[in-house]
Amino acid sequence: MWGKDGRVVRDYGALYLPWAHNAPIITLHRYHDDLHAMRQFNASGERIYEQCRGTLAGAKVDIELDWGEISPRSAASPTYRECFEGLQEIAGIYLTPQ
Repeated sequence: MWGKDGRVVRDYGALYLPWAHNAPIITLHRYHDDLHAMRQFNASGERIYEQCRGTLAGAKVDIELDWGEISPRSAASPTYRECFEGLQEIAGIYLTPQ
């Protein structure tokens, strides 16, 4: 799904890996200044991956967290908060493609 600015706001896919045969994933995107953040959820709505890349206050940002690394501790960083603020924490209504 494309936003008014022509950038993707959500997408759907499937993982074809030994541990996730045909497992659907939902990815939600957020753009803020020079940052692009995304969160991925599995079909059960569990957050499985987060990524944020770009620049913040002139510094390079490159955050990449798999499901086991996503925690309140990682979310405590000011850079993390700036990246992901405003991006949905749950897949909610987007579990069904729209």
